[in-house]
Amino acid sequence: MNRKHGVISLGLLIVIAVVVTEISMAGALLTSFLTSANLNERIAAETLAAAQSGVADGLMRVMYGTFVPETSYSLTVDAAHNLAANVSICYLGAGGCQSFVVPRVQITSSGTNGIKSRKLVAVASLDLVTRVVTVESITEELL
Repeated sequence: MNRKHGVISLGLLIVIAVVVTEISMAGALLTSFLTSANLNERIAAETLAAAQSGVADGLMRVMYGTFVPETSYSLTVDAAHNLAANVSICYLGAGGCQSFVVPRVQITSSGTNGIKSRKLVAVASLDLVTRVVTVESITEELL
């Protein structure tokens, strides 16, 4: 009786097990990379939404005349996800922000979530009689 047939099968079984383990580890690593990339995109979208909320709130305050020029305030967008916007509003003259009333305003909103932040700057014209606000531009600035 020749008992050496099992030895070759055992070696082949070990090689197959190592290959399967390596493929499984590579799949887990790839899944981890894809998940972290998706998380970064979600965080960036959340901070942009917080900045947009700050611009919208600033436009409402301009429209209703309930803001103090050249001051900033914090707006909590979502306390559970630590989303907030720091908003500042100023009258925009020829040389930048002015302390007197002119028919253009600049709203700067920085949306943050504790990790990432994004900044939007909106310029709007304001009819001082009817309080109608017309948005001229909204641009994102790099921080």
